[in-house]
Amino acid sequence: MANFKNINESVIFHIPETKEEITREYVDEVLKEVKLSEHYAIVGLIYMGSLAELTSVKSTKISVIPILCKFNSDKFKDEDIMQTVCVDRSSIERANQLYNVKNEIGLASIANFLRENKINILGKGYNAVAIEFKVMPVTDIKAIIGKSDKHKNFFKHTQSLPNTANS
Repeated sequence: MANFKNINESVIFHIPETKEEITREYVDEVLKEVKLSEHYAIVGLIYMGSLAELTSVKSTKISVIPILCKFNSDKFKDEDIMQTVCVDRSSIERANQLYNVKNEIGLASIANFLRENKINILGKGYNAVAIEFKVMPVTDIKAIIGKSDKHKNFFKHTQSLPNTANS
């Protein structure tokens, strides 16, 4: 995490640098007071890029990964939370933005902290990750891409190299 102090150095603001630093505990805490209508879900959009790009008005170099954060449907299971989802761009654009003051690592929260405390990040290579939330019908979520530690690799194979030490 990147750490920044406010003007009078009484507050340290931690900004995640990797997707893995956004934990299920954090997402659950931010969304615990949100009640969803039946057949709706909250998708978190994880924005990844340089800190300067994330806080820029005109940014083109940001990666966005949608993850399932909360749902009210029998379509998903609890273990699907925090998994990457497949959602088309127009569904994301149509979804309702869920602004929550508890979300300390939203795009606006990060930009406001840096601006209010006059922290100059230009030219510095800070990586950063932010999350914003959208409410959408579960039917807009086309698939969940689960995590698997074990998979068969069809295109990469380990090959023994001939022993050339004796030649």
